[in-house]
Amino acid sequence: MQRLLERVITDDPWPVLVIGRDLRSILPPLEKALGSGDAIETLEIDDGDERITLAADDDSIHTIVLHRPLGLLGDGALMRLLHECRRVLCDGGRIAIADYLVPVDRVLSGGKRGLLRKFGVRYTSTEVYALMESAGFWQCIVMRRGTLDRAVVVKGEKVLQRAELERHPTLNTNPTFRLIK
Repeated sequence: MQRLLERVITDDPWPVLVIGRDLRSILPPLEKALGSGDAIETLEIDDGDERITLAADDDSIHTIVLHRPLGLLGDGALMRLLHECRRVLCDGGRIAIADYLVPVDRVLSGGKRGLLRKFGVRYTSTEVYALMESAGFWQCIVMRRGTLDRAVVVKGEKVLQRAELERHPTLNTNPTFRLIK
């Protein structure tokens, strides 16, 4: 996970906000990926959080890392969280989602995908990519350690203006994504 985080974090990522559940598991690799710098702000969330409001001002955070929100939050709560993250990110700021995804898009049968959903693995790469685009992020990239690995980091950048999102080439076509191994 540390290597994936190192690939999405910019040279000057501060300030950094980490949101998720059980953050003790993500903070050590994140601190190694970030190097020395300001303190990392954290916000713990749980299953019952339907509306998450971030205390940060608009355009005040440069990097947000979401730790395992995809299996934790419902679809509506996840979209509200992504919109709230977009609000507090500065222009050109980055969001990284460290989570598990269905390993092979469009190949798993309903039964196997249902089993993964019981363990909190609910989305394919394409579905997460579409969620992020609709929340106002673009240049989304899904990074995996291996082809069948469920652990991924999804990186997205804040759209500077709504007009830019409307001109985005994949908005009117079937969403595709770049997979970086």
